[in-house]
Amino acid sequence: DVEEAIAWIGALPAEDQSGAWGGVAREWARIDPEAAGQYALMTDQFDAHNQLVASVSYSWSQRDPEEAAAWALNLEGRTQSNAMNRIVETWVRRDPAAAGDYVSSSLEGDLQTLMTRQVASRWVRSDVGEASAWIDGLPDGQARDGAVYTLVQSIEQDYPDTAQPWAGTIADEQRREATLRRIERRLQQAN
Repeated sequence: DVEEAIAWIGALPAEDQSGAWGGVAREWARIDPEAAGQYALMTDQFDAHNQLVASVSYSWSQRDPEEAAAWALNLEGRTQSNAMNRIVETWVRRDPAAAGDYVSSSLEGDLQTLMTRQVASRWVRSDVGEASAWIDGLPDGQARDGAVYTLVQSIEQDYPDTAQPWAGTIADEQRREATLRRIERRLQQAN
């Protein structure tokens, strides 16, 4: 029973509560991620909140990543980006196209930029062709620049000739020029 577990943890010395929350959070998130997630949003107990956010974001993303992401949007700051990172990472392993579509259409601002890079990074490792096609379809902006930069970093050592035109599409002038110079040095070293 969750209520009994919470009461038990509350009776423990403060130094033992974090470890106890780890086990309870994992099990609760596995059984009922929605209830565990709601508790995580409401609790002001630091250990409970952190353990639950980590466990819920992982467990819920296994079942329904879109619902998990909607829940994570209720979090704030670093906690939100950490939860979204875990959710997107799990989602990309299962269905990179769906994860990419969600990130590019449902998120905004810095969170979108971060998660677009996460999708690109994971997807490039499993299928560089499909990841490249997705990146190519992204609208210009910070999120696309981040994804292109991630792609370039992944392929430039083995395929600098392919990385170079991609680097040329980075809108941020400083990043584009620095990346192109780095690739040019790599090409010169190869010759």
